[in-house]
Amino acid sequence: MSVQACEGVWRQKCGRYVAVIPCEPREGGQRWTDGVLYYADDGTVTFLEGGCAVDLVEYIGPFPQQDQTAEIDRLKAEWRSEFTAAQQLRSEVAQLERLLDEAREKLRYQEAAAIAFDHHCEGMKAAFLATIKTFVEARS
Repeated sequence: MSVQACEGVWRQKCGRYVAVIPCEPREGGQRWTDGVLYYADDGTVTFLEGGCAVDLVEYIGPFPQQDQTAEIDRLKAEWRSEFTAAQQLRSEVAQLERLLDEAREKLRYQEAAAIAFDHHCEGMKAAFLATIKTFVEARS
Protein backbone atom coordinates (compact mmCIF):
# COMPACT_ATOMS: atom_id res chain seq x y z
CA MET A 1 0.00 0.00 0.00
CA SER A 2 1.56 3.26 -1.10
CA VAL A 3 0.85 6.68 0.37
CA GLN A 4 1.82 10.25 -0.45
CA ALA A 5 3.65 11.69 2.55
CA CYS A 6 2.69 15.14 3.74
CA GLU A 7 2.90 17.18 6.94
CA GLY A 8 0.66 15.99 9.75
CA VAL A 9 -0.04 13.06 12.04
CA TRP A 10 0.55 9.56 10.65
CA ARG A 11 0.14 5.98 11.86
CA GLN A 12 3.10 3.70 11.22
CA LYS A 13 2.75 0.08 10.15
CA CYS A 14 3.62 -0.97 13.74
CA GLY A 15 0.64 1.07 15.04
CA ARG A 16 2.58 3.94 16.59
CA TYR A 17 1.56 7.54 15.79
CA VAL A 18 4.14 10.10 14.64
CA ALA A 19 4.14 13.79 13.71
CA VAL A 20 5.72 14.23 10.28
CA ILE A 21 7.18 17.50 8.95
CA PRO A 22 9.11 18.39 5.79
CA CYS A 23 12.92 18.53 5.89
CA GLU A 24 15.86 19.04 3.57
CA PRO A 25 16.04 16.14 1.09
CA ARG A 26 18.36 13.33 2.15
CA GLU A 27 19.82 10.34 0.33
CA GLY A 28 17.24 8.32 -1.56
CA GLY A 29 14.84 11.28 -1.83
CA GLN A 30 13.76 11.26 1.80
CA ARG A 31 12.06 14.63 2.34
CA TRP A 32 10.01 14.05 5.49
CA THR A 33 10.90 13.41 9.14
CA ASP A 34 9.33 12.73 12.52
CA GLY A 35 12.46 14.02 14.24
CA VAL A 36 14.01 10.57 14.41
CA LEU A 37 13.40 8.84 11.09
CA TYR A 38 13.36 10.14 7.54
CA TYR A 39 10.65 9.17 5.03
CA ALA A 40 10.44 9.20 1.24
CA ASP A 41 7.41 10.69 -0.54
CA ASP A 42 5.75 7.25 -0.53
CA GLY A 43 6.01 7.01 3.28
CA THR A 44 8.75 4.40 3.36
CA VAL A 45 11.86 4.60 5.50
CA THR A 46 13.88 2.08 3.53
CA PHE A 47 13.82 0.57 0.12
CA LEU A 48 13.38 -2.95 1.50
CA GLU A 49 10.90 -5.02 -0.40
CA GLY A 50 7.76 -5.26 1.70
CA GLY A 51 8.78 -2.20 3.73
CA CYS A 52 9.42 -2.11 7.44
CA ALA A 53 7.42 -1.64 10.64
CA VAL A 54 8.00 2.12 10.83
CA ASP A 55 6.75 2.95 7.32
CA LEU A 56 3.84 5.40 7.19
CA VAL A 57 0.57 3.65 6.36
CA GLU A 58 -2.30 5.97 7.36
CA TYR A 59 -2.66 9.74 7.34
CA ILE A 60 -4.55 10.74 10.49
CA GLY A 61 -4.80 14.45 9.78
CA PRO A 62 -3.11 17.83 9.88
CA PHE A 63 -1.68 19.41 13.01
CA PRO A 64 -4.25 21.42 14.98
CA GLN A 65 -4.50 25.07 14.04
CA GLN A 66 -4.20 27.78 16.70
CA ASP A 67 -7.98 28.35 16.74
CA GLN A 68 -8.51 24.60 17.28
CA THR A 69 -6.14 24.45 20.25
CA ALA A 70 -8.59 26.17 22.61
CA GLU A 71 -11.34 23.74 21.60
CA ILE A 72 -8.97 20.79 22.06
CA ASP A 73 -8.00 22.06 25.52
CA ARG A 74 -11.68 22.52 26.42
CA LEU A 75 -12.50 18.99 25.25
CA LYS A 76 -9.53 17.56 27.17
CA ALA A 77 -10.70 19.33 30.34
CA GLU A 78 -14.23 18.04 29.77
CA TRP A 79 -12.88 14.52 29.20
CA ARG A 80 -10.80 14.72 32.41
CA SER A 81 -13.88 15.86 34.33
CA GLU A 82 -15.99 13.03 32.90
CA PHE A 83 -13.21 10.53 33.57
CA THR A 84 -12.95 11.69 37.19
CA ALA A 85 -16.73 11.42 37.58
CA ALA A 86 -16.66 7.90 36.08
CA GLN A 87 -13.86 6.90 38.48
CA GLN A 88 -15.91 8.22 41.40
CA LEU A 89 -18.97 6.29 40.21
CA ARG A 90 -16.88 3.12 39.91
CA SER A 91 -15.70 3.63 43.47
CA GLU A 92 -19.27 4.16 44.69
CA VAL A 93 -20.48 1.07 42.84
CA ALA A 94 -17.69 -0.99 44.40
CA GLN A 95 -18.64 0.32 47.85
CA LEU A 96 -22.33 -0.50 47.23
CA GLU A 97 -21.39 -3.99 46.06
CA ARG A 98 -19.40 -4.51 49.29
CA LEU A 99 -22.37 -3.32 51.36
CA LEU A 100 -24.69 -5.62 49.40
CA ASP A 101 -22.36 -8.57 49.98
CA GLU A 102 -22.27 -7.78 53.70
CA ALA A 103 -26.09 -7.55 53.80
CA ARG A 104 -26.40 -10.87 51.98
CA GLU A 105 -23.99 -12.49 54.44
CA LYS A 106 -25.97 -11.11 57.39
CA LEU A 107 -29.20 -12.39 55.82
CA ARG A 108 -27.68 -15.87 55.39
CA TYR A 109 -26.60 -15.81 59.05
CA GLN A 110 -30.07 -14.68 60.19
CA GLU A 111 -31.75 -17.37 58.08
CA ALA A 112 -29.47 -20.05 59.56
CA ALA A 113 -30.13 -18.70 63.07
CA ALA A 114 -33.90 -18.75 62.40
CA ILE A 115 -33.73 -22.37 61.22
CA ALA A 116 -31.70 -23.34 64.30
CA PHE A 117 -34.20 -21.51 66.53
CA ASP A 118 -37.13 -23.30 64.81
CA HIS A 119 -35.44 -26.64 65.49
CA HIS A 120 -34.83 -25.62 69.11
CA CYS A 121 -38.50 -24.61 69.51
CA GLU A 122 -39.68 -27.89 67.97
CA GLY A 123 -37.47 -29.76 70.47
CA MET A 124 -38.78 -27.70 73.36
CA LYS A 125 -42.36 -28.27 72.16
CA ALA A 126 -41.78 -32.03 71.96
CA ALA A 127 -40.22 -32.02 75.44
CA PHE A 128 -43.10 -29.97 76.84
CA LEU A 129 -45.70 -32.29 75.27
CA ALA A 130 -43.84 -35.32 76.61
CA THR A 131 -43.82 -33.74 80.09
CA ILE A 132 -47.56 -33.01 79.91
CA LYS A 133 -48.25 -36.54 78.66
CA THR A 134 -46.21 -37.97 81.54
CA PHE A 135 -47.99 -35.72 84.02
CA VAL A 136 -51.44 -36.70 82.66
CA GLU A 137 -50.53 -40.40 82.72
CA ALA A 138 -49.23 -40.05 86.28
CA ARG A 139 -52.50 -38.50 87.43
CA SER A 140 -54.63 -41.19 85.91
